Amino acid sequence: MAVTNSWDESTPTGSDNASTTDDFFRKHRKDLGERLEPINYGFNTGDNNAPENAPGIKNLPFFKQDSDPSQVTDYGHFYVKLVSGVPELFYQDDTNTTLQLTQGGSLFAQQNIVFTDGRGLVVDTEDGSDNGRVKMSGGGAASAARGGVIQVFGNEHATNAGNVSFTPGTGGKITAETHVISDVVDPVADQDAATKKYVDDKDIDGTPTGVFVKFFTGTLDADASTSVAHGITGIDNILSLMVTVFSSGDSTYHVGGFREAVDADASFKYKYDGTNVIIDGVGADLQSQKYRIKLEYIL
Repeated sequence: MAVTNSWDESTPTGSDNASTTDDFFRKHRKDLGERLEPINYGFNTGDNNAPENAPGIKNLPFFKQDSDPSQVTDYGHFYVKLVSGVPELFYQDDTNTTLQLTQGGSLFAQQNIVFTDGRGLVVDTEDGSDNGRVKMSGGGAASAARGGVIQVFGNEHATNAGNVSFTPGTGGKITAETHVISDVVDPVADQDAATKKYVDDKDIDGTPTGVFVKFFTGTLDADASTSVAHGITGIDNILSLMVTVFSSGDSTYHVGGFREAVDADASFKYKYDGTNVIIDGVGADLQSQKYRIKLEYIL
């Protein structure tokens, strides 16, 4: 910052006339004011109104330096040091622990940020106006291979388990962005998430087993019977079967398993053996028409 006079501690001299002392006082006050006015209120002679004429700090300019200050017992230091040519804010305590507080225009934390009970990181937004976000990115360029680690631990409680809650906005969702969510325990309550293993091990007749579904579509043969290979090993591994066939007579899908009393041309039956799903007794309106098969089975 520009000042009128360079700092002078040699005047007045012992030989200066006492009648000129007031000039030196005024010069000294001007020199102090020019140096302190940018930092403190109360040194502006052009405005005697608060806050300019009231005591207080405006700002603290830190001059950039190349190295950390020397350790001083019982004192801590805020200072600015050059990092790769950029002035960054630091703090140093009296044990010589040094923390860099800014980096590249953002707040920077070299150590853990510790919150006391009931406190935490809060991002408040106006209702319906903007978004709040807590973001953590791993090192390196942004890509699918970029890694970041976030660990969240629930509250410690003498009798109750600690909970970690994620609450999206109305109509929002919690997404893993096509990534796997792992290490999940088996569900207990009705609305608990189920793991793949839990579903695969679902009991059927008391036997832990995975239940799977197959779908088949195609066109029936131009006669009363069509066989469709199901590809399931073991006839007893098939749990259920449902077949529907399109009717050219009324342009609807018909469910098989019984013969319609009114119109046998629109009826069919189905069964399965160890190799095929067999659709037979096919009425004239259903022959050469589309079919759909749903088959549930176990391994």
